[in-house]
Amino acid sequence: MLSEYGVETSSGVFHAHSWSTKLPTDFTNLMIDNLVNSNLNKLRFCMHPSADEVMQVTYLAFKAPYEDKVHRHPHRPEVVMPLAGEALHTTYGTDGLKISQKLLSEKDSVCLSTEFGVWHSMEILTPVFLMLEIGVGPFKSDSTVFFER
Repeated sequence: MLSEYGVETSSGVFHAHSWSTKLPTDFTNLMIDNLVNSNLNKLRFCMHPSADEVMQVTYLAFKAPYEDKVHRHPHRPEVVMPLAGEALHTTYGTDGLKISQKLLSEKDSVCLSTEFGVWHSMEILTPVFLMLEIGVGPFKSDSTVFFER
């Protein structure tokens, strides 16, 4: 259970007991198993003990069907690295039109960096997708802004 390694701060969001929390070697499988056996479509395990931390490292697991709403982070860039499965990362212009798309795949675990302020979304293409996300905190209510037409 994920609760052995962190505290569930809200539904499907865990924060590690400390930065030095030792995770098991099969942690990615544990994340996927916890997600598949839940009624959630998204599960987060944050290595940072609280949302107030300046550095934020998060494992995110998604269960299809799942697609992010188009959003941006006005104050923080983010870097994602696929660990299992596949997803399609799309960036958009200020008009909401697609600019680019990139396949995120466990077969090509290359990091993808999204600069702050860039509109983007992600669509899960496989039954399960797991990624590692690195960003800058603290995470506040205005850290994510959703696109409105």
